[in-house]
Order: sequence, then C-alpha cells, then structure tokens
Amino acid sequence: MLGASLIYKIYRRELVRLTQELSIGQWKSREQLRVKCDEMTRRLAVHAKSHVPYYSRLFEKLEIDPGNMVFPDDWSRLPILDKEILKKEQSNLVSLSDHGKNSYINYSGGSTGEPVRFLTDLDMYRRMMAWHDLIHSWCGWKIGEMRMELWGNKEQTVPPSLWQCFRSSMAGRFIVPVYSYQEKDIAAWYETMRKLKPTVLYGYPSVLTDFAKWLQGTQSSYSLIKGIYTSAEILYPEQRQLIESVFGCKVMDQYGSRETPCVACECPEGNMHLFTDFNRVEFIDSGSGKETDIIITPLFGYAQPLIRYKVGDAARKKDGVCSCGRGYPMMDITIARSRDFLISIDGQRFYPGFFTRMMDKELWVRSFQFKQTSKKSIDLLIVPEQESNINGKCERLQAQLSAKLKVAMGGQMELSIYIVEQVAKTRAGKHRFVINEIQGNRDQ
Repeated sequence: MLGASLIYKIYRRELVRLTQELSIGQWKSREQLRVKCDEMTRRLAVHAKSHVPYYSRLFEKLEIDPGNMVFPDDWSRLPILDKEILKKEQSNLVSLSDHGKNSYINYSGGSTGEPVRFLTDLDMYRRMMAWHDLIHSWCGWKIGEMRMELWGNKEQTVPPSLWQCFRSSMAGRFIVPVYSYQEKDIAAWYETMRKLKPTVLYGYPSVLTDFAKWLQGTQSSYSLIKGIYTSAEILYPEQRQLIESVFGCKVMDQYGSRETPCVACECPEGNMHLFTDFNRVEFIDSGSGKETDIIITPLFGYAQPLIRYKVGDAARKKDGVCSCGRGYPMMDITIARSRDFLISIDGQRFYPGFFTRMMDKELWVRSFQFKQTSKKSIDLLIVPEQESNINGKCERLQAQLSAKLKVAMGGQMELSIYIVEQVAKTRAGKHRFVINEIQGNRDQ
C-alpha cells in the first residue's frame, strides 16, 4: 500500500496537486463557489470572443462584453448550442490559440448515425482524472489503492498480464472491456478483481448489475470494495439495491458526458452535487411542465468552447443544503436522455422508469428493452432465462402490459413482444432499457 501510494504520488504528482485543489474547494460556501463559477465563465467567454470565430461574431452581434457579463441577464441572451450547430459550425468553434493545438479529437457516443466530433483539452482531461480521484475519496479510497472499471476498453485482457498489472499500478486503475460479454467473461472479471484487489468499482449500471447477479448466483464474494460508482446509464432503484446488497457498500451515481464531463456526483448522503468549478449548469423549461433541459458549459473547454450546450438530457434543480457539508448545489438524480422518453398518442412524455417498473416481477427475463417504433407502436425485446413455457409467459405479459399501455398512452397504442438472443448495446457499450426511435436525437 505504502509503495503503491508513493509511486502514484511521484508518477501522478500533477494529478495529486489538482486533486488536493479540488478537495479544498469542495468545502467552500455556495456563494464562494458561485462567484468562482462566474469568474471562470467570464474568463472562458473572453477567450472565446478573442480566439473562436463563431463566438467572435456572436458576441459582436449581441453587443456583449464577455469580460463584464452580468448573470443571468447577459448570459441568457447567448443562444443554446446543440449538436446540429456543433456539426455545422465545427471548424468555426475551434480555438485559433494554442489551446486548439493542445487537445485531442473526441466523439460523442452516438448509437445511430455518426457521433458528434469535438476537441477535448489535455488540461481538461487531467482535471477530469483529478475529479475522479476526489469523488472516489468520498467512499474512503486512498491514493495507491486500485480501482477497477467495467467500461468500454477494447485493448485490455482479463485476467491481466504482469505487464498490465504494472501499468495499472502506475495508473491506479484497470479498465475491463465490457462491449460484449458472456458468463465466462464475468468469471474472468472476478478473477481479475481477486488478483488486483481494487477498493473501488466504476461502470455502467447494467454491467454492474449483471456482475452482482453472477456473484450472487455463484455464491462468490469479495469484501474489499469501499464504494461503487455508476455512470452513462440511468441507475434504477432495483439495480442500486442489488449492487449494494451484494457488495456491501454504497453505490454513488455520477453524471456527465463525453462533451461535458464531471458534471455531478452523488455524495455519501445520497444527494447529487453539481461541480460548479468544472461546469456551468442551467436548467431550462423543456415545455413539458415536468422536467427541465440541462444546459452545460464546460469551464475548461478552451480548445473548442461549448457555451450553453444542450446535452439532450432532462433533470431538475434541487433546493436546500446537503448534510455532507459540501457547498456545491444539487440536482435531482432523476435524469433521462430525450431518446429515453416514450411519447403517448396525445404527445405526453413518459419517463423510462414507468416502463422498467413493469418488469420488476418478471424473474424469467434476463434482459429487456422497450423500443417505440412509431407513434402508435412499442416493441418489447426480451432475452429470457433458460426456463420452460416461455411462450405462455409472453402471452400473459403481452395481455397484461398492453392493457396498461392503452390506458396510460392511448387506446390505439400497440405492444409487440419479441424473444431475442441479446439486446444490442450502443457504440459505447451501454445498455438502454428504453429507446424512442421516432426521435431524432442520438444516445450518448
């Protein structure tokens, strides 16, 4: 432990410095954090006006002095940036300064069509890694301890080789490839975990749920995990309950995207805090009367500023002060991507939890996905367990769910159930329980 901690501190000394900076900042008052966010926002806007053609024209047209912006009055006059504008104005949104050169090409995780291309600052990436160190410390993780990530890596092999173990000790983490897997692969994850002895797990909720089910089914155990962090998919209550039960620790959900990383994370008290020293976050009425669109400005995105970027997710601001003592504001953890809402015949939006809860007692179902294919039709894809009378169970479920959907979404809504061998994941390896195929948005 001591040797690994020393290696990490030497090899990652800049990362350790940034983590210490964040660790101090988390205890500032909400007002101090608000003032800092405003200052960082003005600094980014000044840079954008001076070095980014798109924003140079925009600030001139609106007659806004970015260095003296008044919040929210001046800021709210700036138009929302969406994925279509980002694609159309791609080159005009790139900084002509050295920030544009000190960056790398990144892509959103679109599952249909072409993902959106954008630049990520190297400095932002380093700060993102420091942010992960900070939130992992919330569960008791210490420098030098290993973390295992069930993520979308294609290069690693499991169990890891000696060289991979050495590299992982230098990085403090090992990434397990989970784009596709079978039961034998999950067994290899377990062997990897026993070999590397991580104290933190990080991954997609659906993958961590499958891992927990495997451990439970094989009566395998591992007691060193201090905390589990989920991201990229909606974390459902039943998933949280199972994962916490099997691993004996808290699950903390984290929110962000490739374009806008490090937006929020749950603290040990269960509240999701917004990191206003990393992103400027706004909640704008979506018109549905139930949720608000989340608009994000990455404050370290100097290579290609994404000012007031619409990520395509819905969330709600949460009032009050958290008992954990951190000054960061909070938001409701009920988050959904626009492609996760299904639409009734009269245009009402239904949150994905409405559908997933219908499957709570269907223990014969290993995996599933609701997919709206037209205004009046929904497909339910089911991967069954190895049980008998699958056809009879499908007929019973068909009648039961069809009646519920007709009442809630309109009498003409039709449900079709299909038995499949597997439910396709997104390009980023995520599982979507609910997908709206009649919307034009891309998954992330």
